[in-house]
Amino acid sequence: MKVLTVCLGNICRSPLAEVLVRKAFQDAGIEATVDSAGTGDWHLGELPDPRARKVAADHGIALTHPARQLSAQDFSDFDHILVMDEQNLRTVKKLQPTTSKARVKMIRDFDPLGKGAVPDPYYGTDEDFQVVWTMLERAANGFAASVAEQQTVQL
Repeated sequence: MKVLTVCLGNICRSPLAEVLVRKAFQDAGIEATVDSAGTGDWHLGELPDPRARKVAADHGIALTHPARQLSAQDFSDFDHILVMDEQNLRTVKKLQPTTSKARVKMIRDFDPLGKGAVPDPYYGTDEDFQVVWTMLERAANGFAASVAEQQTVQL
């Protein structure tokens, strides 16, 4: 299984989601490749925002993924594309080829405390990054539980 998390610039929300989905899958014993990308090209090659790196480091995880932009190849390479907000959802669905196998969903569709957008903390504070971390952690764990349940049903 391959999962891609997507936000605007690939320096805040999607790199955090990437590491949290990877951890949730590892904790659930699910083998998967997890990556992240942005719909825009503003930060290509840059490391995640220092505040995102700090909140991840505070939880024992290093963020080292350089920002990259969503590509046409991603639609055939990934099984699941999890987006952070409605703008990302519209952009990804607009770019998605009709032949794509990828299932595109909002990541918070798997958040037990509610659906909707993951707010962009870019113009916010350190605390906003912690709020996003907590929200993404719940959603990542919910997504892993959903995948584990589907795998059990298929057996």
